[in-house]
Amino acid sequence: MPPRRRKRAARSDTSESIAVPAYIKRKIPFYEFLDEEGLVKIEEQADWLMQDVGIAFKDDESALATWRDAGADVEGTRVRASGEMIRALCKTAPTEFTQLARNPDRSVRIGGANQVFAPVYGSPFVRHLDMLYCHMRYSDKPHLGAITEKSRAKDTQTRAYERWNTMLEEYEAPPIDAATDEALQDYVRRRKDEIPDAWY
Repeated sequence: MPPRRRKRAARSDTSESIAVPAYIKRKIPFYEFLDEEGLVKIEEQADWLMQDVGIAFKDDESALATWRDAGADVEGTRVRASGEMIRALCKTAPTEFTQLARNPDRSVRIGGANQVFAPVYGSPFVRHLDMLYCHMRYSDKPHLGAITEKSRAKDTQTRAYERWNTMLEEYEAPPIDAATDEALQDYVRRRKDEIPDAWY
């Protein structure tokens, strides 16, 4: 076995899974970065955008109907609403809610003093298909999906599964450096060993 593989194997044999919380509680105080005058300017700008400019909802008749029923001014695909109406709607949103994961131990609480950390979007093409599939198959974290409303999130998840099945059927491995491929495959194997296949 080459020295580099022996070192990786040794690390894999001695590594232990570390239990970490799905989210943490914020214990540091909140800081005011703007005074009241600055906050008023932001609110006035938001009011102008909603009242005078509006937001376009293209190819979404149900969203337009929802806004129309709520009392907004709907012209074609453009929705305009008063600042008072938007603030009243904001008051209906919960201050905290739980985002459910497939593994209940990994569900996270959003809002309040809860601090949730998550990776952001990065370079979309610097990926390895086996790593992507491993994430979809073995990750016990919440599935993001569309964040606009519940049915779209479910639709995103369904479409993602359909897309992955199609991609896996059509997938042809691209040319890749042997050492890089070996390292990636080793990473996938170690992650599979670390995550028990018990709750899905």
